[in-house]
Order: sequence, then C-alpha cells, then structure tokens
Amino acid sequence: MGQLMPILGELRPNPVLLGMDSDLHHPMWNSLGYAHTHRESEDLISIMNTAGLLLRSKAGVPTFTSNNAQGSQTTVDLQWTSPECYDWATTCVTDTQFKHSHFSDHMAILTELDLPANPLENFKPKPETQLGQNPLGKIPRYTEYITLQPHH
Repeated sequence: MGQLMPILGELRPNPVLLGMDSDLHHPMWNSLGYAHTHRESEDLISIMNTAGLLLRSKAGVPTFTSNNAQGSQTTVDLQWTSPECYDWATTCVTDTQFKHSHFSDHMAILTELDLPANPLENFKPKPETQLGQNPLGKIPRYTEYITLQPHH
C-alpha cells in the first residue's frame, strides 16, 4: 500500500483512470450485508482521497467468486478516477458473465471512454529525472502508446 502513493504522486495532477485488484473489503464498495472489512481498506481510501481520486466502479457488484464451498461473491476489483475524467467513463460495468475475463477468476470491469477532442491538452509532464524512476523498484515499467481519436 505504501508503494501506491508515490505512483499517484507521479501521475497527478494529470487525469487518472486506475483499475486495481485490491483484494480488500470495505462497506464503501462491498455488497450490503457483507460484514468483513480489512483495516488496509481504510488506508486505501485515505490514499485515494489524498490523491483526489473517486471510486468509479459500481459499489456492491461482485467481481470475485471464492472457490470455497459457499462460492461467496465479493467486490475486490475497483476502478478509481480523478474528477476531471470521471465523466469520460460513460460505461463502467462488471462482466458478470465472464465474457471478457481472459481465464481469470475475477470478473472484468468494462469501461467505455468518451474522450474530449484533446484529452491531453493540459497534460503536465514530470521532469525527466522523475519519469525515469520506478517507485516499485523491482517491477518493470511498461508504457503503452495509444492513438487518441476525437469522438464525434
């Protein structure tokens, strides 16, 4: 959890759309009546609040089914966004039929974005010295280049 804040610090104040397998339970996103709450979930909420991120995935929709005899369902996969791109995600639904889960035991969160004509217009790059650092140290850094097409 302590590794998340440096990463978010590197990304903000730019628009952020973050998907995660949190493996954490909290009433903010779990189904009503699911009693267990992880202490670390409070830390996650605090980090997201500090970074100015909002929960975008729908609360109470299960994203994981346990392999135990009861097959209990919980919500542990989450999507967070910064306020400026919250409405870019016009669709944010859980794939409860496992059509897009690619052999995972977690249900995918499907997101459709309606980007403004120039979503990176106010992008604020960090100095090169900060961009080259990897706050996770051991985990390789991957960059995916995408072509943004204005939505008409």
